[in-house]
Amino acid sequence: MNLIPYPNGEVKLSPELFVLGKEPSIERPDEPFSFATDQVQGWLTEKCHLVPTLVEPGQPASIRFRKSNRNLPDEGYAIYVSPDGCILEADSATGAFYAFQTFKQLIDPKKGSIPCCEIHDSPSFPWRGLLLDATRTFCPLSEILRLIDLSSSLKLNVLHLHLTDDQGWRIAIEAYPHLTDSRAQFYTKEDIRKVVAYARERNITIIPEIDMPGHFVAALASYPQFSCTGGPFTIPQGEGIFSELLCLGKDEALLFAKQVIGEVCDLFPAKFIHLGGDEIPLIRWKECPDCQSRMRELGMKDEKELLRWFANAMAQVAKKKGKTVIFWNDSIDTQYDPSIVCQVWNPLSSGSNTVGDRPLIMSHYFRTYLNLSHSIIPTREAYHYGLVLNDDPTRKTSMKGSEYLLWTEHIHTRKERDKHLFPRLGAGAEAMWTDPSHLDLKRFCHAFSLCNERLFLSPVARTHPLAANPPRLYCTLRRFLQHQQVRYNSKKSGITKS
Repeated sequence: MNLIPYPNGEVKLSPELFVLGKEPSIERPDEPFSFATDQVQGWLTEKCHLVPTLVEPGQPASIRFRKSNRNLPDEGYAIYVSPDGCILEADSATGAFYAFQTFKQLIDPKKGSIPCCEIHDSPSFPWRGLLLDATRTFCPLSEILRLIDLSSSLKLNVLHLHLTDDQGWRIAIEAYPHLTDSRAQFYTKEDIRKVVAYARERNITIIPEIDMPGHFVAALASYPQFSCTGGPFTIPQGEGIFSELLCLGKDEALLFAKQVIGEVCDLFPAKFIHLGGDEIPLIRWKECPDCQSRMRELGMKDEKELLRWFANAMAQVAKKKGKTVIFWNDSIDTQYDPSIVCQVWNPLSSGSNTVGDRPLIMSHYFRTYLNLSHSIIPTREAYHYGLVLNDDPTRKTSMKGSEYLLWTEHIHTRKERDKHLFPRLGAGAEAMWTDPSHLDLKRFCHAFSLCNERLFLSPVARTHPLAANPPRLYCTLRRFLQHQQVRYNSKKSGITKS
């Protein structure tokens, strides 16, 4: 069956069809399933041009949502389609919503018919995410909402919003209004509340990322007194690793970090806040008398200890707000607060082998960085990451799941964004949802070639199938060259020594 992501459980298909008719009836559901029911109504109206009606329980109905009596997982569901009608079964609103995501793909919008079938399904990983860099290229609010719809159709449940970096600060902070008083675009607190509410209805958690103490030039341009040198600073354009850091020797700079974290934690209901912590050249701290004084005060022998102290201190700030901190894996070791979640990205570092027994989110550079060309990460690599994740020894102990990442230094329009995401984000969604025993790249590619009509409410731009999977030898060469760039950047930022 042409379903994305493909179901994990049993799938039975029969040759019979259920025909919806021009005015299909939907049984009025219990409250937990009301949003999924509204989605079904909207889909039948907009995509199939039918006129669905709601009927009371007990009356004949074409489509029914029903609470399961089989103890399904929270995100699990079952679908039963017979010549007499359709039953979508779940234990939670989340399961019902995912039942709808599969159910809409079963509907032939031209004929208004559904194949008779039985489907049982639940995900392999609890954390299935997309990172959107809304900093390097500002992403309009309407576009974020569209990406939430696209992500929810693929049964992703995390949108990781990268909101600050060297090139911009995109979120209003009341305690420090100058962060957003330039002409650059940013999100107000009301914008954020709208995004959070919209995502919540679609079972997507918004995880904010405020990158610190590196990737911090935009903040220091507004508040140079929190730097080691005092500035002035110019906000850079494009990509790069810059040496300017938050000064950890100044009490007012630490207060700045704490207040920013506090405001962001209050704004986002998610249990997690991402604080970056990646690509941090330590040269400024080595030269800064304030940082060196702080190190002597704390009895530290090098700047890596200072970084660890800062990370652990900010983790405690977030913990007091009821949040758990996520950091990239660059510097994390066993002495970091054990509550800190590690997002593993760098193919040159030892990653999960040295970070201790802590929760992991996997985002391998050469599998998940969707801003890279398809000649570096073809669709097949994004898809086969599911096999890699399931073979990882941390799979059953500490691995929460994975995220696919879209950095936007060189991506500026909706079309560019879509063509980098698709079909690879669909491949990644299936890799995170579907057990390896059910993964089939050929089936996925065929299903995705038909997906605009049944998977998404509106068409998306996508890379042509031939360009999405270039010849393997060419990809190997491009990946080798990119590997050298990663090695150079990792050495420059102190992640590796060679």
